Amino acid sequence: MTWLVTGGAGYIGGRVVEHLHRAGYEVVVFDDLSTGLRERIPPGVSFAYGALTDYRAVQALFRQYPIRGVVHLAARKSVGESVLRPQWYWRENVDGLSILLNVMNQSGVRHLLFASSAAVYGDPASSPVNELMKTMPINPYGKTKLVGESLIRAAGDRHGLSWLVLRHFNVAGSVGPRFADRSRTSLLTNIFRAATGGPVLAVLGTQYPTPDGTAIRDYVHVDDVASAYAKAVDLFSKQPSRWPGGEILNVGRGTGTSVREVIAEVERVIGRVVPRREMPNRPGDPAAVVADPQNAMDRLVWKPESELAEMVESAWQAWCALSSGRPRQVSGSLRRTKIAMSSRGPSAEKPMVAARSLAATMSAE
Repeated sequence: MTWLVTGGAGYIGGRVVEHLHRAGYEVVVFDDLSTGLRERIPPGVSFAYGALTDYRAVQALFRQYPIRGVVHLAARKSVGESVLRPQWYWRENVDGLSILLNVMNQSGVRHLLFASSAAVYGDPASSPVNELMKTMPINPYGKTKLVGESLIRAAGDRHGLSWLVLRHFNVAGSVGPRFADRSRTSLLTNIFRAATGGPVLAVLGTQYPTPDGTAIRDYVHVDDVASAYAKAVDLFSKQPSRWPGGEILNVGRGTGTSVREVIAEVERVIGRVVPRREMPNRPGDPAAVVADPQNAMDRLVWKPESELAEMVESAWQAWCALSSGRPRQVSGSLRRTKIAMSSRGPSAEKPMVAARSLAATMSAE
C-alpha cells in the first residue's frame, strides 16, 4: 500500500518516512525543500519536488502514483513568523490543504492523517488539555491549523473521507544529525547557539502566570511523534476495524516544562552556563499548554518513551556533530521522480547557519 507523506523531508516528516519505510510501506514524499532536506529521505523512497499550492503538480502526483493514504505534514509552523506574515500562512497552510483535499477526492483517496498543533488551544484556562476542550487559537499559525481541521471534518461529512488529526505539542530531540531540528525558531537550537558562542539567548517572556514566570510547554521527542503516525498507519493498513477515523488525538507526554527548566537541563547536559537576557513576552504566545495524551495512547496503542533529558542529549549530540564539520551519514542515492508541472528542486544540502548577525530568540515555541 502506498502512502504519500507531504513534508516528508522535514524534521518530523523525515522520521515518519523512516518509520513507514522500515515497516515495509511504499512511500512517496512530496516536499518543496524550503525547510526540508533531501538527505532525510531513505534510499528506495520516491521523491517528488513541488508545492501543495501548485494545483497541477498535486494532480500530477496523484496520477503518477497509486496513493491510497496521505500523511499531511507540510506546513509553515512558526508562531512568531505567522504574526508577521498571516496572509502567507493562510496561503501555505489553508490553501495548500484545500488543494490536497480536492485532489484526494478527485482521485478516490479516502484516508488522511493530518498534523495539527497544540496552538489550536490558544491560552487555555487550565492544563492538561484534552481533545474536547475549547479551541481558541491566539496566533495566525494556530488559526490556520484549526481551519484545516474544519476543512477535513467537512470533507469527511461530504465525501466520506476517513481522517485522523494528531495535535502535536512541542516536538524536540533528534535521531542523529540527519534528523536534527535546524529551525531558527527551535528552542533547543537557540540555546545551543548561545552556549557555543552565538548571540546571547533572548528569553521571551518572564512575567507569565507560571511558577517561574516563563512559558510552560509539553515537549515530546520527534521519534515518539513519528511512532504515533506509524501506529496510525498500521492500524488502518493491518487492522482497519480498529482505525480511529474521524477523531482528534493529542500527541504529547502530558508533562509541562518551563523555559527556565529547559535551560537548566541544557546546562546540566553540556556542563556550561547559557548566556541569556530577559525580554518581554512575545505576542501570540500562551502561558502554559500541556497535553492529556491518554486518548492517543489508548486508540493508537502508543506511548511516548523519551524524557526531556533524552531530548536535550540527543539534540545536543546532533548539534555538535553538525557544528564540528564531520560528514553526515547519507547512504545510497535517492530515487527522485520528476512529476509534471514541477521544476527542479534546490540542492540537496542546506548547511546549518550560525546566524550570528541575527538576534537569537527563544520562547516556548
